[in-house]
Amino acid sequence: MEVTRDGWSWRIGTAVDVAWLADRTTHGVSITTAVPPVFDAYATCHPPDGVGYEAHERALVDELARHPDLLFPADRRWLVSALWDDTWTDLGGPADLIAALHRNPLVNARPVDPDEDALPPGLTRE
Repeated sequence: MEVTRDGWSWRIGTAVDVAWLADRTTHGVSITTAVPPVFDAYATCHPPDGVGYEAHERALVDELARHPDLLFPADRRWLVSALWDDTWTDLGGPADLIAALHRNPLVNARPVDPDEDALPPGLTRE
C-alpha cells in the first residue's frame, strides 16, 4: 500500500505482506523471539571490541548485499531483526549467508540454534 503525507510517499506492508511472519515468533530469550523459525540457519551479532557501530553495520550491509536484495528481499531469503530493547542483531537465512557473516570479523556473527539464547557473548541483559 502506498502512503503519502507531507509531500513524501512510501510503501508500507499489508497484512498479506507480513502473514509469513505474523504469530510465528516466540516469547523468551531464543533467537526466535526476533526471527521466526522458518530459516535454514541463524546468527546473532554485535560489534566486536574496538569496532564501532558504523563499521560493524557497514560490514553487515556489505555481506547482505552480496546475497543480493538488500532491503527485505521479496523471496524472504533472509531476515535481520534488531529488537528495540536489545543492543545486538538477530539474523535468519540460508546457511551460506550465516557462514559468510560468521567469517567476517567486523560482523562478529555467532551462529545459534533456533532454541538457543540469542545473547552475544560478553553482553548482559538489563
